[in-house]
Amino acid sequence: MLCDCGKFVKVVSISCVAAGLVSFGCEKKQEAPAAPQQKEVPAVVETAPAVSAQEPKVLETTPAVQTNVSAEIPAEPAPAEEKPEVIEATPLLPRELAVDLAETSPEPAKQEAETKELAQKATEQAQVEEWFLQGVNYYSGKGVEKDRAKAVEYFQKAAEKGHAQALFNLGVCSVLGAGCDRDMAKAVEYFKKSADGGNMEAAFNLAIHYGKGEGVEKDMAKSAEYMRMAADADIPEAAYHLAVMYATGDGVERNESESFKLFKKVAEWGYPNAQANLGTYYLKGIGTDANPAEAEKWLLKAAEQGSVSAQFNLGVFYAKGAGGTTNLVEAYKWSSLAAERGDLQAESNRDIILGDMTPKQIAEGVRAVSDFTFKKFKELRDEGIIEINPDALQPLSVEAEDKTKEKVDLKNILPTEFHPVLENPLEPQKARDMQD
Repeated sequence: MLCDCGKFVKVVSISCVAAGLVSFGCEKKQEAPAAPQQKEVPAVVETAPAVSAQEPKVLETTPAVQTNVSAEIPAEPAPAEEKPEVIEATPLLPRELAVDLAETSPEPAKQEAETKELAQKATEQAQVEEWFLQGVNYYSGKGVEKDRAKAVEYFQKAAEKGHAQALFNLGVCSVLGAGCDRDMAKAVEYFKKSADGGNMEAAFNLAIHYGKGEGVEKDMAKSAEYMRMAADADIPEAAYHLAVMYATGDGVERNESESFKLFKKVAEWGYPNAQANLGTYYLKGIGTDANPAEAEKWLLKAAEQGSVSAQFNLGVFYAKGAGGTTNLVEAYKWSSLAAERGDLQAESNRDIILGDMTPKQIAEGVRAVSDFTFKKFKELRDEGIIEINPDALQPLSVEAEDKTKEKVDLKNILPTEFHPVLENPLEPQKARDMQD
């Protein structure tokens, strides 16, 4: 009986334990849905941090595990709707491995090679520039004893590396025979290479050589082509020569409008010959509408700079009253100044004008000529171009009026005086001198 009771107790105990376990499981199943309403989380459970809906969800820590549950009984997983969304980060390489991969990457090696190449090019360019400057120094005697032959040597070193200015200077030396033999064909060769390198001074000189047929067969079309290149680079001499080419139709189709535009461009740069031609264009309506006021303006600018053609045309302008009013004093002044420079037609006009002047006008005219002459001498002296002794200046004398002289019709002595391209041209080395 006792044994039976013992067995009963044992059975009851086991049953109670089993019932307790079942009861525990049921309680857990019943409590799980109510978890979201709990305001406080048991201290023994760590929850993942809340993640904003607008921001990417990144797992920063390992999800916490309940520590109050026996290892033998796995914890119930949270409901699916409450599971935090986890984005697994790309695993990082170990730091040592990442460094090794960077060191063995071909990109740094390529960059290093490019850097070395750029440094080498910079060094070579510096060396070429140094050769060129040494050539300039020896050519001019700046800081060293002047030695044209040595200058040519340095220019050649730089030229072999494609230095455009060195090539230009070699061309000039070949034209002058400075430091080397005078060789026009070689000069043309150097100028071509320099022009191909972007030196438009060389293009202008090439235009001169093609126009004159020096060192190359004469070719006015080719001359005009290079002249246009130089003119587009705003080289005044080139723009002036091209204007003359368009005026005469030499090397290009005649175009008075284009000629006018180019003369105006150069005139605005202050070149007297262009100003003289522009004044005549305005006077006669060539390439533009006739405008006596503009004609007078530009003729005066040129005449005051010493343009003989402008002085001659101004004399006629005032004698004829082309601007609306005759002015014999001004006509005498400008005709006299042109005559003193050797213009025989101006001398003839001056004498004719003199015959129509009153004694007072003659005195005013002589004074105007004297004042202008002295002013120009003073300007030259102030600029250090000449030295003069004012006391040595002789007063101008006026010839007695000769009534027997036949008067000339002034209507036909107002020519457009062009300076045709390559007629008394500036030599290439003078127009575009040694570059430094």
